[in-house]
Amino acid sequence: MREEHPIDSLVVVVEGEASDAVKAALRSSADELAGRRSWLLGPPEFCDEPGGVVGARISGLALYVHSTLPPWGEELDGQVRRAHLEEVNEVMGEVGRISERRNVSFDVYFGPELVGSVEDGRVDDSLLIGLVGGWEAAIDGSEGHSS
Repeated sequence: MREEHPIDSLVVVVEGEASDAVKAALRSSADELAGRRSWLLGPPEFCDEPGGVVGARISGLALYVHSTLPPWGEELDGQVRRAHLEEVNEVMGEVGRISERRNVSFDVYFGPELVGSVEDGRVDDSLLIGLVGGWEAAIDGSEGHSS
């Protein structure tokens, strides 16, 4: 993998304005996630910044991963792809727990694209099948071609 390999972001944001309790839960989760494992490009980060429409704040978690877009994805070995998928799954599991405990919904973006949501503690099918399933299929396909 080249040093200038581009980075993509997975950003999970609260739908609407986050309460102080939800922000505290997100901040605590970011701290807890940081200590759970070794992260390839660093642990998920808590974000709380102005943005959106009518000055609403955007609160959530951001995780950075190596891009798999062509032609860059071909340069990533299966171990890196799988490690990033495990990181994404860990973040999504944590977001699901916050959603359920705090009765809050999240929108999930991969780069600038809305790829799904988490509501009532459940990750929607577009994330499970589209993002995670697609990622797993790409890993399985690349591992199958390398043997």
